[in-house]
Amino acid sequence: MVPSDGGQAIYSFQIEKAGEYILSADVNAPDNGANSFFINIDAEPVSPTMIWDVAPATGFVNVPVSWRGAGTDGNNEFSPKVFTLTAGAHQLIIRGREAGVQLGTITISPRPAPPSNLRIVLQ
Repeated sequence: MVPSDGGQAIYSFQIEKAGEYILSADVNAPDNGANSFFINIDAEPVSPTMIWDVAPATGFVNVPVSWRGAGTDGNNEFSPKVFTLTAGAHQLIIRGREAGVQLGTITISPRPAPPSNLRIVLQ
């Protein structure tokens, strides 16, 4: 399936501070035949690299957005997918890929900073 075959949802949003961002969403993916979307920011998603595969689960579960990239449906290459965004207006573009998968609330958050001052204690 090519992305343009599926239904489309476009969400406009503003970023106040340039940086790295991750997305997560509530997804209802009932089985392996209904558990993926095409997704990108500021441009149409491209198949197969921009497929977001979601592990099947009963009911809505909050999951981070990933990209299949050169991986597989069970092992996405970019997990989570980190988007580098400039300050200003953007568009989240989601295309349907499989019937029966549902999308709920979407959250866009700054990428958490890596932990610092870690130390290894050998016992």
